[in-house]
Amino acid sequence: MRLKGGRKKRSLNLQTLETDILHQLVETIFYQNYHDLLNLSQVSHRLYVFATPWIYRRVTVNFTRPGDLELLDRLLRAGSKLPVKIRRLEFIGVRKATEEQHEAILKLLQQLTNLEKLVWDGYIDIPPKIMSEVSRRFPGARIVVVATQLSHSDTPKLYLGRSRVLFTHRAAGQLTSFTFKPSSSSQMYRAFKVDLLNLLANSQKLKRIDIYDLYSEPGTGISFLENLQHFRKNTLPKPKFLQIWCGIKIFTPDELTLWGEQGGWERLEDLTLSYTDELLGFVGQVPELQYLHISPEFSSPALDLDSLEEQLVMFQKNDRPLGKLRSLSYKPFGSIGNSNLRRWVVPWCIIDHATDTLEDLDMAHLNITEGHIPGMQGPLADDIRKLRVSCSKLEKLSMDLLVENHWPYALMTELALFKSPLKLNLALHQTEEHHPRQLTGSDACWKAFRHMVAVRKLFNIEPDTRYRVGFKRILPWEEMKHHAHESDYVFYQTKSGGMRCNYIKFFRRYRSTRTWPAAPDVSHIPTVELWREKSKLRGKHLKYMATFHRAKTWNAEDVVRRNAVTKELRRRTKYGLAAKTWSKDVTLYDEWD
Repeated sequence: MRLKGGRKKRSLNLQTLETDILHQLVETIFYQNYHDLLNLSQVSHRLYVFATPWIYRRVTVNFTRPGDLELLDRLLRAGSKLPVKIRRLEFIGVRKATEEQHEAILKLLQQLTNLEKLVWDGYIDIPPKIMSEVSRRFPGARIVVVATQLSHSDTPKLYLGRSRVLFTHRAAGQLTSFTFKPSSSSQMYRAFKVDLLNLLANSQKLKRIDIYDLYSEPGTGISFLENLQHFRKNTLPKPKFLQIWCGIKIFTPDELTLWGEQGGWERLEDLTLSYTDELLGFVGQVPELQYLHISPEFSSPALDLDSLEEQLVMFQKNDRPLGKLRSLSYKPFGSIGNSNLRRWVVPWCIIDHATDTLEDLDMAHLNITEGHIPGMQGPLADDIRKLRVSCSKLEKLSMDLLVENHWPYALMTELALFKSPLKLNLALHQTEEHHPRQLTGSDACWKAFRHMVAVRKLFNIEPDTRYRVGFKRILPWEEMKHHAHESDYVFYQTKSGGMRCNYIKFFRRYRSTRTWPAAPDVSHIPTVELWREKSKLRGKHLKYMATFHRAKTWNAEDVVRRNAVTKELRRRTKYGLAAKTWSKDVTLYDEWD
């Protein structure tokens, strides 16, 4: 029964909140959802004043975007109060910056008062003035470097005779993350290891070391000498994340062992290696390791895993020589096409020491140039049976499935008997090019999943919506590189026992394989002309949508230009409204004093 005249509910008004409560509210929103903080700042003058210090607490300047360059000019405007609010400053695409913009970076750093973190994304050879300014005024600030080339000019030959500032400067002691992913084979030089060792000796706070080189290969003329003396006499950092994926071997197993004997691996949680024998330097010294990725594309996994097995035999299963391993990714390209290396298709010497902790196992090969490998080896039904019995906590399994003249239903039966809520990702390989692709089509995958459901019913396994099976047909890499890590079909059961399928996105393969043109520059076109062009392009788009089944009507240039025109019109509308109320470059925080 509802009483009349009851007390009305009081609505919460942010304007009337106490100052301390409002401070805590804004801080909570900042850490949980930054975009909500931007919306909150547009409510009123009082909320804007409270939100602005948190909005500009983290500033990102991308030198490839014109809007960010305007932000840099705004921060450097005379009398601006915004730089003192900045705690984290991130520069992206610095290799595209001009000399004047480098001077603007230095000027901005000179106006900061509370810098806590600096992110430099571009190249390694940071200007000495910038490094000196950071180390002198902010000795406690963390520095993060993400580099794709050695120097600003991208001409390594001009820089072979000079030492790089990052490797020798005292500011290297503030470095907490170093990532180097060369953009070309010319970026890897002969003295790289010497410079890297100097950086490691001077950077005790490094938590992330990431070296990922796609261009270098063994036997290209560059090799690095072993330097055990450096590892004996210097104290090296203790990273949590380490990735060394390079065709040229940088560290030897003995060097990595010496590094670990100093306690260098006692905090390591994530490890990626390109040579299997490098893992010998970590055995028994990684108590916190949880993620291990090995992709021995450049080495012989047979010889390396034989040595690894001999070393692991000395440990009991409860000793955890490879830490608390939760995720293992193992993809030996050197053995999948060699019948003599059959026993190394599944890395049992590693799995046997992680049976009670392993949750994710990835053995699927996706990056295959021709789409097929003659004589390819994959896991057998006995391997899956052993895996199901030993790894009770396994939740995700990705593996190769060989489909020749018929499907391996014996193996599918073993996969169906996993009782835990397992997510399966099966990479369907056809070992011969002449095999019909219908063998791995949607109908064949549906039939295989129905077989798995029938097996689960036969063994009285209750339907579980978390049990999902994804199928990925392996094609030549150029045809699938844009969606290689997405399953073509994902099958699952409903609570009532029915079967469902999430199909491949419509036109995904067609769209992903075409080359998209670069976005045109429309900033110089008058606004009236842009509105006319948008209307014209929209008419073309509607005409295409009416005839979407005809691929020849698809015009990528029109789509890219329509998106560029729409984006430019939105930008002009946004800045036009602000300039109409205040001025062209002003911010509300500067007006509301």
